Amino acid sequence: MLKADFTKINGVINPVHGVNNGPRTGHFLHDSSKWFKEAQIPYSRLHDTEGAYGAGEFVDIPCVFKCFDADPTDPKNYNFFLTDKYIEAIRECGTNVIYRLGVTIENGPIKRHIYPPKDYKKWARICEGVIAHYCEGWADGYKDAVEYFEIWNEPEFTHHMWEGTFEEFYPLFKDTIIYLKKRFPNVKIGGPAGGFTSDEFIKGFFEYMNEGEKAPLDFLSYHNYFDSLDTIGREYKRVQDTLKKYGRYGIPTFITEWNYVQDWENMKQTYEIFNDVRGASFVAAAFCEMQRVGVNIANYYDAQFNSSFNGLFRRNDGKYRHDEAYGSAIKPAFRPFIAFNKVYQLKNQVETVDEPKIKLAAATDGKKDAIFIGRFDDSEGAREEEFTLDVSGMGSKNVKLTLLSPDGESTEETFLPAVPSKIALRPYTFALIEAER
Repeated sequence: MLKADFTKINGVINPVHGVNNGPRTGHFLHDSSKWFKEAQIPYSRLHDTEGAYGAGEFVDIPCVFKCFDADPTDPKNYNFFLTDKYIEAIRECGTNVIYRLGVTIENGPIKRHIYPPKDYKKWARICEGVIAHYCEGWADGYKDAVEYFEIWNEPEFTHHMWEGTFEEFYPLFKDTIIYLKKRFPNVKIGGPAGGFTSDEFIKGFFEYMNEGEKAPLDFLSYHNYFDSLDTIGREYKRVQDTLKKYGRYGIPTFITEWNYVQDWENMKQTYEIFNDVRGASFVAAAFCEMQRVGVNIANYYDAQFNSSFNGLFRRNDGKYRHDEAYGSAIKPAFRPFIAFNKVYQLKNQVETVDEPKIKLAAATDGKKDAIFIGRFDDSEGAREEEFTLDVSGMGSKNVKLTLLSPDGESTEETFLPAVPSKIALRPYTFALIEAER
């Protein structure tokens, strides 16, 4: 049985429908701004922006500060222009920014920027210039253009993200965050954007953070790729247990990368799944489960048109030129972003009860109510079934049911005389029930 009790407020709806990267990708020639605005994407996290090595121009520390030996106090030594334009496009959509301080993943045979910086203190001062530019207006910059800064990405992923030892990474993170928080006490800085795939890394990381001068940490970020919704709760509990153990319990917890992955050794079927209706239902159910366990912010990876992990956008069917921006059409997995946002906008989470293969999130603003349901059921023999829906205190006016179409390419809207007591759901679908009081 599925339940939603609108007489019991249980916290707030969190912005778990964020993404990685912005609406203007492919060197600004692919434009998904229309869809960012429609789904009111809450957060865009900048990592792997514009592909390998940051395309030499975007976000990464070696891209915005090209000569490490230069003076980090001189604005002339920074290359902000294209990153500025990229962030402007994000903010024009009403989306907030999480800026990853570090480098893009290097999966190819040439490793250029993932080595430990030769001077950790100078690396921190370069990061200071970046934050000052986007938060204080330094170097013809902006005021409060970036809400969160995240130090590095997946440092435990050696030979791809960090060409050094764990013991070399710990002081980079600690020295940098101590320096930056003293310089910018009101800016939110955290990380380490991964790590929980390695118990060895996490133990060493938190022990080092707590030695001597305890390093501040405004948020803990980690990544979660999975094919079972149970993984969300298990990993979240492991993170919270770790934070308790090391005296950090209660800080915000972000999943700054997540997506469906069935088998890292054979990605063919994974790509097929997150590009069709199965991926759409997985996204919907994952939103509900991340909300249920308490994830504060989450960012789907990836919203870049040219990324192999892009399950959200495709080129539209209109005419386009090679030197002009073209718009995008959406894949099935973007439809739950639009639907979940309607729940998010109501702010107040209400108490729900769901089932292992069917996840719920529900909210109210006192005038409007909504229930969002995601069914990702990949069990053998799964079929369309009718489920009992026990709802208390929900409005009864202008009741609308939105269902994902069987092919995932559209949604079907139906007005109902009352909130249904039963609902038929296919194995791969989502539903949104809205009502007014």
